[in-house]
Amino acid sequence: MIDLRDEEKMLLETVRRFAKDKLAPRAPGCEQQERFDFESWDELSGLGLAAVTVSEENGGMPVGFPVLARLVEELSSGSAPLSAAYLVHCTVAHLLDNFGTDQQKQKYLPGLLSGQMMGALAISEPGAGSDVGALATTAHMTGGDYLVKGQKVFITSGGLAGLYVVLTKTGQGNGSPELTALLVEPGWPGFSVGRREKKMGQKASPTTELYFEELKVPGSALIGQPGQGLSLIMDGLNRSRVLVAATAVGLARAAYEAALDYTRERKQFGRPLVAFQGLRWMLADMAILIETSRRITEHAAQLVQAGRPFIKEAAMAKAFATDAAMKVTTDAVQLLGGYGYMEDYPVERYMREAKLLQIVEGTNQIQREVIAKEIARS
Repeated sequence: MIDLRDEEKMLLETVRRFAKDKLAPRAPGCEQQERFDFESWDELSGLGLAAVTVSEENGGMPVGFPVLARLVEELSSGSAPLSAAYLVHCTVAHLLDNFGTDQQKQKYLPGLLSGQMMGALAISEPGAGSDVGALATTAHMTGGDYLVKGQKVFITSGGLAGLYVVLTKTGQGNGSPELTALLVEPGWPGFSVGRREKKMGQKASPTTELYFEELKVPGSALIGQPGQGLSLIMDGLNRSRVLVAATAVGLARAAYEAALDYTRERKQFGRPLVAFQGLRWMLADMAILIETSRRITEHAAQLVQAGRPFIKEAAMAKAFATDAAMKVTTDAVQLLGGYGYMEDYPVERYMREAKLLQIVEGTNQIQREVIAKEIARS
């Protein structure tokens, strides 16, 4: 377990109450209406949470990475869709803090830190998901500006964000594409938001297409160096995988607690369900998976904080915790029986939300490939 200072304990307790009292009650309505929870986003930002991944030097209120992972767990226990937007926002703020120019930081960080501007990543394309090298969105330098052409898909917070980090192909070198990251504002001519995807779950978090048609991006919007885009994005994604694991822990915990409450109250054959060995063993297995997921996630987060290699551990945490969340949420539905399949109870929503976590930030099959490669190097 991580050691927490008194102020960190207070922050986590505040966020825990916020998730329970505000996020969880609002989540079903937002899901049904496919509506982003702006009210909770504003409250989240008011707690200072939009600023926790940025250094004090650049106006942030940083917390340690293990504490950030715990914050994400708490938020996810109340609303996985809001946590998804928050996670991506934090990644964009981190990239600006570490790779942005002074001009970029002055222009964008105040809005990001206050939560008035949301950040989003634009990486995936119709023909390029796990295979980033297949990117087809191009950016050519013309007269000091980049001319961007292409399409992005599966963009979390698409249409809501005020700033996008867009991965583009700017050339070809040594047999592999040169990838460059650009900062893009949605109001620039040539930028448009495509359709909003109809998803299985996490419907309160919009996922859209983006189109770039002769989009002129000023040279000053380059983040990092030309050709540094992939390493820059992977810096953010490797950290983000730990936070996806934390999301899975929070979601699994919410499903477990709902199932536990139900089995304590529901009676069959004159006894509460929790009194039946077959069912209580399911609850025991769920508790084991949640606690193991939390520990492996904390370990990866501690490596990030210490500045030690963590790619393998981040992939392990992401794969294990999200697979565990799928198992726990599915078992929660089973424990509620027919009621578990009904929208009147939250566990069916948790199950649908958990499935996405096995796919985003690199599928769990990709995570296993990452783990295997890291093992082979050691």
